[in-house]
Amino acid sequence: MRIPALGLVAALALAPACHAAAEPSVAGTATPPTFLSVDALVDRALVTSPRLKAAAARADAAQGDVMQADVLPNPEFSIQGENLAGSGPYRGTRALETTYGLNQLVELGGKRDARTAVARAAAVRSQLDADVVRLDLVRDVRVAYFDLLAARERRRIVEAQRSLAQETARAVSARVQSGHDSAIQEDRANTDVRQAEIDVARAKREEDAAARTLAYLVGEPVQPAALDVAVLKALGEDGGRVEAAGPMPGPGLPDVARWQAELKRSRAAIDMERARAVPDLKVGAGISRFNEGRETALVVGVSI
Repeated sequence: MRIPALGLVAALALAPACHAAAEPSVAGTATPPTFLSVDALVDRALVTSPRLKAAAARADAAQGDVMQADVLPNPEFSIQGENLAGSGPYRGTRALETTYGLNQLVELGGKRDARTAVARAAAVRSQLDADVVRLDLVRDVRVAYFDLLAARERRRIVEAQRSLAQETARAVSARVQSGHDSAIQEDRANTDVRQAEIDVARAKREEDAAARTLAYLVGEPVQPAALDVAVLKALGEDGGRVEAAGPMPGPGLPDVARWQAELKRSRAAIDMERARAVPDLKVGAGISRFNEGRETALVVGVSI
């Protein structure tokens, strides 16, 4: 923004006053204003976040898969009738032969152990996924909090700049009317005012977008005025150090650990497919009853 030297001095003098006017006055009140801390919003998001609940539900479902993978196959009960409704001596049910059997599948080749290993590795991966979702949610809320704070302060700055531009335009207009400045200077000042208005509108849109992002994460609307700007000032008091970035990537991080779990699950899946190449054994036993002579007999069977 192009401002003459006299206007610039007035602008610098007016900036603190404009900023103070934008802040709500608490003088004379008994209690200080209550602000929403970033930790409070993080706690709220951890309770209301749908994606965190979905990740926890997937982890619970994976634990159910472990329980199911470790059980034996169900036995099969069968009833078979022979020599029924034929012709001649097999007419009706006189020659009926009824067999009641119980069959059990015997898994060979370590299929059950391999299936359980896959399920357990998948459960570990699901739990690590839930941990990563939780950490990502905490990070997203913190980023959105400071984005909204920054957008709010940016909007206040450009509003102060617009006030300065309007004040400068009025001063330049008075000088033009008195003949001290040319009309070109007035056009420039008016252009600066229009540009400042555009900047204010853009800053308001950015603030609204940041507020919607934070509201989406915490599950309810958050007013920009409820955020504490003091945390921004505290960030600059450490000389610009970045200690919150955390340690360098290593095996203890959830992102690394979950891909290690996925690698283990994939290897277990390969072992399970190899175990499936071994044919299973089915054994069975039953009783046959002959209607014609009222006799019974034992039936056993093995299939592979």
